[in-house]
Amino acid sequence: MKYIYPISSFLSLVIITLVLINDHFPSTFAFIAKGRVLVLILLVIALTLSHVFSPKTETKSTVVKKVLFLLYWVSLSVILYALGGVSTMHISIANPVIWFIMVISIFDIRREWKKLQQPEPSEKAYS
Repeated sequence: MKYIYPISSFLSLVIITLVLINDHFPSTFAFIAKGRVLVLILLVIALTLSHVFSPKTETKSTVVKKVLFLLYWVSLSVILYALGGVSTMHISIANPVIWFIMVISIFDIRREWKKLQQPEPSEKAYS
């Protein structure tokens, strides 16, 4: 059971990467175009398993993973855009909605990081 979370997280990352590459270069992966429903179902299953088996407490490592995923997505989008790819679903760095979502994500990550940095109240303070 302890391997379900990392495997499903990795599978989600691979599927998202393939979908983004196929979005920018539609003729790259023909099997994604033919099996969109299957790819979507696999992504939903992987994300659901990742969420269900994820650690229930926020730790510094989970916040770092969120930052790394955001940096990975931005880097991948920049690379695909630099290679001449044009997003057919407008999931690219040129879309202002994506920038808005990224700003919200950054604020959320910052809030979680600050919450983790605060010292936990000791039991003596409540006595």
